Amino acid sequence: MFNSVQPPEHVPDTAALNWLLASSTLIVALHAQHLPSWLCLIAACLIAWRYLSANHAWYLPGRWVRIVIAIALCVVVLKHFGTLLGRGPGIALVTALMTLKLLELRRLRDFTFVIFLLYFLCLAAFLYSQSFWVAGYAVAIALITTISLIRITQPLAMPTRYVWSLSLGLLLKAVPLMLVMYFLFPRIQGTLWGLPVDAYSGMTGLTDTVTPGAINQLLGSDEIAFRVKFDGEPPANRDLYWRALVLADTDGVTWTRSSNSHLIIDSLDYQPIGDSVSYAITLEPHDQPWLIALDLPASVPVDARAKRGFVLVRRRAVRERIRYQLHSYPNYDTGELAMAERREALSLPETLSPRVKTLVTTWQSQYGEPGSIVAAALNHFNQQEFLYTLTPPLLGDDPVDEFLFDTRKGYCEHFASAFVTLMRAAGIPSRMVIGYQGGELNTLADYMIVRQSDAHAWAEVWIAGRGWVRVDPTGAVAPERIELGVEAILRLVARGSSIGRLTPDAILGAIRPGWTEHYWRGLLHGWDAMNNVWNRWVLDYGPDSQRQLLQRLGFDTPSWTQMAATLAAAVALVFLLLTALILRNQRPDPALAWYQRFCRKLTRVGLHRAEYEGPIDFAARASRALPSLATEVRAITDLYVAIRYADRSGIAAQAELKRRVQQLRVSHAMVTTSSA
Repeated sequence: MFNSVQPPEHVPDTAALNWLLASSTLIVALHAQHLPSWLCLIAACLIAWRYLSANHAWYLPGRWVRIVIAIALCVVVLKHFGTLLGRGPGIALVTALMTLKLLELRRLRDFTFVIFLLYFLCLAAFLYSQSFWVAGYAVAIALITTISLIRITQPLAMPTRYVWSLSLGLLLKAVPLMLVMYFLFPRIQGTLWGLPVDAYSGMTGLTDTVTPGAINQLLGSDEIAFRVKFDGEPPANRDLYWRALVLADTDGVTWTRSSNSHLIIDSLDYQPIGDSVSYAITLEPHDQPWLIALDLPASVPVDARAKRGFVLVRRRAVRERIRYQLHSYPNYDTGELAMAERREALSLPETLSPRVKTLVTTWQSQYGEPGSIVAAALNHFNQQEFLYTLTPPLLGDDPVDEFLFDTRKGYCEHFASAFVTLMRAAGIPSRMVIGYQGGELNTLADYMIVRQSDAHAWAEVWIAGRGWVRVDPTGAVAPERIELGVEAILRLVARGSSIGRLTPDAILGAIRPGWTEHYWRGLLHGWDAMNNVWNRWVLDYGPDSQRQLLQRLGFDTPSWTQMAATLAAAVALVFLLLTALILRNQRPDPALAWYQRFCRKLTRVGLHRAEYEGPIDFAARASRALPSLATEVRAITDLYVAIRYADRSGIAAQAELKRRVQQLRVSHAMVTTSSA
């Protein structure tokens, strides 16, 4: 029986470990905004512990200590999330155990395992966001991680510049295959696999119920709700009412959609007045089925339906970014009101307060006509001590009464709720509409950005001969909100100005940005324009876009079989081209190339190296034939053997071999006859 002798296993050095720790740090930083702060702190401590152990001989915990730490991490993650399943707890647990694994790196297998975990966590970041900056950061992490992989797997020390170029070259060689897979891999509607429930838990946006203070909660959200590209000049800010939902039922506190809101209508039937506005909306995912449209929409996007109240909805929740084209009419006549819709728009809670009834009775006796009553209500909000505030006081069981007669401080939903209640009490059909108002024009890319902070609530009243008419009581108290947008309100509040009490010139002076803010906003607009291009041409490439591409390639109605065959052929072609490129650019080992040149010099004087003859044997024979060059021949041979077989691959050794071969001069006169 023969005893096999295994070569000693290669163990990465400290420099390779430091590269791995750098990759781990970047990965934790990438997920920091989604991980609990305590977990980020623990991960940072574990990475620092391993660094100090490798570079400053700190103590490393034993096996049982690591087991206890692992169990503790699992327990705290379970307690924090309530489960170990799902996107959030899964990524948190993998991150924690990956950093703990750093403390037990012993063999090459351990290092390689951590490398694959880093690649996995790099991909997992796209479960939260696919934005331009996340993609760029992920590519940078992939580059650093690939460098770490090269450093830990190579037994010979490589120059840092060569490692960087090799890592970058590997990533660049993957780009053609990535593009083929991106364009030709069969696309399906929605996601390729079912994401866990918590994948949509972080989405912000409007809900289908409104209570006092509900919309105000979105004020602090700077997230983008949608972007709008107009065909031509955009309307003025005061005309930008983006319709989402109509709320008609109320118990006096909460407003909800009516029981008939699910009814689908055949068409958006109303009489348009004036010119239409055409535009394209890029809607961010918000995990709800409704779409946004400029008031009032005159068309229905593909894969959508129209419902009561001129509301547009999809057949499923919007969980991926979608883009659709619409046109709307800012002025319109919706015509007569159906009896069921009238009853719905006149319903009142049983707890309507006597003070509300008395106020409405006064208006009815003074004016009588619905249009005049509407004007009286708006004048009441404007003339009385009502205040538009971003921090309204809490209201009790009868919020409308308390708001109208006690606090008189509120946000848009307070004014809309109170106004609709007053109109119904006066016998005027009315309802609440929620959506967004205004927007910010990105002058660098000529499109409008509407954020969650632009969420707004207004009222609609039905007037004979005009149909549903939009009335915004917030504009009677704070015209700045409607004319200039919510950003102007935020600036006024930050400067301590009184909302609704300033002249137009004073308002413009108060909200005028300084030069630093002006340039900073320009940078933000440029960044958003880059993200918008990324979204449109990369992330929004779906089944329809792929179908159009394949039709241009000659596939009228491509089947799955044709798409799979095309993909396989394209992948094979990419591999063939890459193989040809690699073979063409393949260069021999520099040491071998210079040694072969050395052998050719000796061949010219009759000293041929046999195929079976090793370098040392050949050097001995050549030294006998060339006694005057024996020292130089042995020096060149020893240097070549050291480089090829003794791990002496430094740049200095390569340069020395090159210099000696170039300086070697051989002639026939130097060869002794007996030895040749």
